Amino acid sequence: MTVRVDERLLRSLAKGDEDLFKRLLRLVKQLENLKTIPSFSLISKGAGNLVVEGVPEIMVSLPNQQGFRNFLRFLVEKQSLDIFFTGCPDYSTDAGRYTFRSLGEGVSILPRVHLAVAFELASVLWDFGANFNCHLLIADLAEGTDLVVVNKFCAGKVDEFLRRCQKTAEHLEQLAKNNLPLHLQSYFEIGTFSSHYGKRYVQIQQEFLDLVLAKERNEPAFGQAFLATHVKRIELYRRFLAGYNDDPTSNELKYRTARGIAQYLAHFALIRLENKAAVIVNHRTINLQWANRLDLSRNDEERIALSQRPQTPLFVIENKVY
Repeated sequence: MTVRVDERLLRSLAKGDEDLFKRLLRLVKQLENLKTIPSFSLISKGAGNLVVEGVPEIMVSLPNQQGFRNFLRFLVEKQSLDIFFTGCPDYSTDAGRYTFRSLGEGVSILPRVHLAVAFELASVLWDFGANFNCHLLIADLAEGTDLVVVNKFCAGKVDEFLRRCQKTAEHLEQLAKNNLPLHLQSYFEIGTFSSHYGKRYVQIQQEFLDLVLAKERNEPAFGQAFLATHVKRIELYRRFLAGYNDDPTSNELKYRTARGIAQYLAHFALIRLENKAAVIVNHRTINLQWANRLDLSRNDEERIALSQRPQTPLFVIENKVY
């Protein structure tokens, strides 16, 4: 995806500052170059190579027009950017695709891809002189609170699921230390939903799940959007459940879709509510349609608060890994 940013916008943002205009012009060109990143762009200086098996190139789409303009405004206004990357637990993979046969405690495809993208984006922002923090978070609570998931991968032991995810975060942090240049390392927080949000995330995700289930039952327009999402995700959930439940019912599969939507709603809402200049980097999924939505708020207070936030810039990793 190419974002066309004409010089009039950049000059308007620069407000007569010719040096700032030239810096913005350079920044835009550098961001355009992020659209294709070799996955071996970081060469390990120590143990743990970042190369992503089965992903020779990482394809990135830039934010839409409004999101991109907001991104530039954040920089011009010298706001501190909080950039969020979300990685999967260490589900098994084969030839660059997740198979979901087992759960380890290493670093699987998506966190590696995100780290490579984070390095490239951080390099551009550092060159511009921006204030920013990159948050690479393993989504432990998003899935580890689901007993179906925990039963399949960890014999029903929630603590074991969370422990493995914590180990994944630690190994990802070591990968970053081995690969990132020293001047960028202080800009990175690598952890889990547990370490970043704490246990409150569990309640918030449950509230969004209740909201999604209620809307699916009672609002035809939302029900149609839900069904469109479900159709796109149903085979993924069959593969995810394989070996634990090889013949899930229609209701069980719909519940998985609802949980998936709730995970995105909870994470995106927290990011927007708690960070003044938030940026999201996420892999391509139909669940991205729920980003920046106001009609899916838990209450009026949250809806009003979100309505006062600018549209969150969203960088999208296009590689198919499922």
